[in-house]
Amino acid sequence: MLLVLLLFAMNSGSDGDATGSPEQPDQQQRQAPKPRKSTPLKQGAAQAGKAPDRPAPPLTTAMLQKANAIIDEAKVLNNEGTRLRNAGDNRGARAKQSEAKRKMDEVLDYLEVPSLWHEEADLEGWAMPAEYVTLGNLYGRIATYLKRIRMGGGK
Repeated sequence: MLLVLLLFAMNSGSDGDATGSPEQPDQQQRQAPKPRKSTPLKQGAAQAGKAPDRPAPPLTTAMLQKANAIIDEAKVLNNEGTRLRNAGDNRGARAKQSEAKRKMDEVLDYLEVPSLWHEEADLEGWAMPAEYVTLGNLYGRIATYLKRIRMGGGK
């Protein structure tokens, strides 16, 4: 009697459906691409300091958002390259990482003039507008993805 109850309990808790066939995970749901989420831009507040020796070049929130969007594109390419490498496709992975590197180079070129002023302002202790503090926050993401891309084979 105990054996019958034990077998009944084991069968009722199985992974099968009502017909007794095991469930198969829906491949299409698992493989469906997820909608891309944009990484929010960390807004900074203006920073107090000495009066700058020269005025800051124009830097708008729209420029920072565009740079952030390009970084997000590079992140997606980096992730795709990592997936390809994990699947054994090294050539495809290097191609994706190189494409991600080109995106990061695009961001660096786009922000070159404000970046030079920001670097000097940071070293000299100048007062900075909020957009430049936000640019400083964006450098962390840029450095992170440049390293990941470089380590993944991006050239």
